Amino acid sequence: MWPTTARSTNLPDNSPEAIVGSELGALVRDLNVLEILQTLSFYSDYSNDTRYRNSKRNLAREAIPAYGSPMFHIWILRYCYLAMTQRPNRWARLRELYLKRAPSIAAKGEELIAVIKKNGWSNPDQALTSMIAIRDSLGLTGEQVIIRDVRTGNRY
Repeated sequence: MWPTTARSTNLPDNSPEAIVGSELGALVRDLNVLEILQTLSFYSDYSNDTRYRNSKRNLAREAIPAYGSPMFHIWILRYCYLAMTQRPNRWARLRELYLKRAPSIAAKGEELIAVIKKNGWSNPDQALTSMIAIRDSLGLTGEQVIIRDVRTGNRY
C-alpha cells in the first residue's frame, strides 16, 4: 500500500496544493510502476512521446511560473518526472531548454532528483521517505500537502 497525498480540509479539491500533492504522488508511484511494467516488456513510449512534445512546447511558449508559487512547484516536479522517465537524448534537449528558460526550476529539480535517488521509490517505505523529503525541500508544510501512510494511517 503506497503513500498517498491529500490537501488540508480548508482547501478546495482543485487548489494548487492538491495539484502539487498529486504531482508528487505521481512522481514517486509512477517510477515504481514503470519499472515493473518494463520487466513485463511494456514500455511507455507513447506517453513519454506525448510528455516530451508537450513539455517542449510549454517551455517555449508559456511564462515561467513565479519563484515559490504553486505552479513553480508543479514545474519542478514535472522536471523531475521528465528527467527520470525520458530517454537520455530527449532529456538532454529538454534539460537544455530548462537551463535556458527556467534555471531556478532546473536547479531545484536536480536537487530533488538527488533526493529521490538517495531515498528510493521501490517500496512503500522508500516512497514515503522520498515524498516527505521532496515536499519539505520544496518548502511546503504538512498542512499544505498532507502525505499519508495508508498502512498505518499516519499523516505527515
